[in-house]
Amino acid sequence: MQLNDFPAHALSRRTEVPEDVLRKVFELLLVSSSLHRTLVSSASLWLVLDFHEMNNAGERLIAALALKRYHHLKQINLEFAQDIEDKHMDILRNQFAGSLQHLEHLNLNVCQKISDKGNEAITAACSSLKIFSIYWNVRVTDVGISHLVKNCKHIVDLNLSGCKGVSDKSLQMVADNYRYLDSLDITRCIKITDMGLQQIMTKCSGLKSLNLYALSSFTDEAYKKLSLLGNLRFLDLCGAQNLSDEGLFSIAKCKDLRTLSLTWCVRVTDMGVIAIAKGCTSLEYLSLFGIVGVTDKCLEVLSEFCSNTITTLDVNGCIGIKILSLRAQVENLQQSQAEMVDNFQQQQQQMEQQQQQMEQQMEQRIEQQIEQRIEQQIEQRLKQSQDEFQKKLEEMMRQMSQRGPGPS
Repeated sequence: MQLNDFPAHALSRRTEVPEDVLRKVFELLLVSSSLHRTLVSSASLWLVLDFHEMNNAGERLIAALALKRYHHLKQINLEFAQDIEDKHMDILRNQFAGSLQHLEHLNLNVCQKISDKGNEAITAACSSLKIFSIYWNVRVTDVGISHLVKNCKHIVDLNLSGCKGVSDKSLQMVADNYRYLDSLDITRCIKITDMGLQQIMTKCSGLKSLNLYALSSFTDEAYKKLSLLGNLRFLDLCGAQNLSDEGLFSIAKCKDLRTLSLTWCVRVTDMGVIAIAKGCTSLEYLSLFGIVGVTDKCLEVLSEFCSNTITTLDVNGCIGIKILSLRAQVENLQQSQAEMVDNFQQQQQQMEQQQQQMEQQMEQRIEQQIEQRIEQQIEQRLKQSQDEFQKKLEEMMRQMSQRGPGPS
C-alpha cells in the first residue's frame, strides 16, 4: 500500500487535527497493514463525505466514491464547495449509483453550477434520500423539483431557500408527494403565492418547522391556514407585511409552537400578540423586532402566560413599549444607588483606616508621655537620693570636724 492509495480529500480535508498529526497517522497506517485493514473494514467510519468550501470538489468526490470503503455512504456535504458541476452529477449516476443507494442526507447549498439536469442525475442515484438542501441555487426550477419528487420518495426535510426559480407548481408537487414532511424552508422563493403555501399546509399537516422568511406577498387567508399545522414548533414570518392580528389568531392554535419570529410584521398589534401568548404557552423564543403597534399591554400578558418557558424576547424597535424606557430609568437609578453605596462603603473604609491611624498615633503619644514621665520620676528620685546622700555626707563631715583629733 502506498500513500497515494488514500484519496486526495483525506489529506487535504479541513479538520481540527494538526497536519503533522495526520501525517503521522497515515505513516502508521502504511507501516501497520492490520491497523489499516481494521479501519477500512469499520463501515461506521466511512458514512460521511464532507467537502464543505473545498476546491475541486467534483473530482475529489468521484475519487472518494471509487474506494470501496465509501460504498455505504449516508451523508454528503458540498455546501459552498467549488468546481462541482452537472457533469459530476452525471458521473455519479452512471458509475456510482450503487454507492449512493443508502444516501440519506445531501447538501448542495450554493452549488451554483448545478442545474435541473444535475439535479435529475443526482436524485436518480439517491432513492433513499431523506434530507435535501439546495439553498441559494438560482438555476433550479420547477423541473428540478419534479425530478426530486419522482426519484426520492422519502424526503422529510427540504430546504429550497433562495431558489428563486421555483413556484407554486413545485410546492404542489411537494405537497402531493411528501405528506410526512417535517421541515420546509422556502425563504425568498419569491414566485410562491398563497395557492402554493396553502397546498403545503393542507396536505403536509405534520410539519414541525416552516421558514417563510422575507416573503411579503402572502395574505392573511394563507396565514390562517397555519392553524392546520398542529405539530408546528418553528415558524419564521420575518417581513410578513400582510400578516394581521386575524392571522395571528389562527397561528395561536399551534399549541406546540416554540419559536416564532414576527420581525417587521408591521400590521401586528397587541391583540395578535396577546392571542399568541394565551394560545402558545410553550413559547421559548419570540421576536417582535420593529413592530410599532405593540405596547406594554402585550408584555404583561406574555409575562402571565409564558414566563415559565420563554427565554428570548426581542422588542428592539418597538417604540410603543414604554416599560422599556421606565425599566432603563430604574436600571440607571439602581446603578446610581449602587455607585452611591460603593462610594459610601469606600468612604467608610477610609474613615475606619483614618481612625485606626489616629488610634495608633494616640497610643504612640500616650506611650511616649508615659515613658517621659517615668524618666522624669526616675531622674527626680535619683536627684533626691543624691541630695540626701550629700546632706548625710556633709553632716558626717561636720560631726567629725567638731570632735577634733583623737588622743595621741
